[in-house]
Amino acid sequence: MLPVVTKEVVSSVNKSMSDKSYLHESWTEMMLENSQLFTTVTQLCKQFPDKETKESFLRGAWLVWALLKSQDQANDMNHDWGI
Repeated sequence: MLPVVTKEVVSSVNKSMSDKSYLHESWTEMMLENSQLFTTVTQLCKQFPDKETKESFLRGAWLVWALLKSQDQANDMNHDWGI
């Protein structure tokens, strides 16, 4: 089951998005750790007719992945700490 994303995780990811290295590292992480997802997203992106739509799709796909991954990590830490 997918984790339920909290406001705190949204805030954290939102702050991190201003750092270009975070975006690059996150895409690289997706490519290495979840290659099928990365391949699917990049292949679907190619079907859109213009650059603006492609960029919007990629940003949205990345944001959903980053939020779910960050929430999963936060949930793991909370579980480990008994929160």
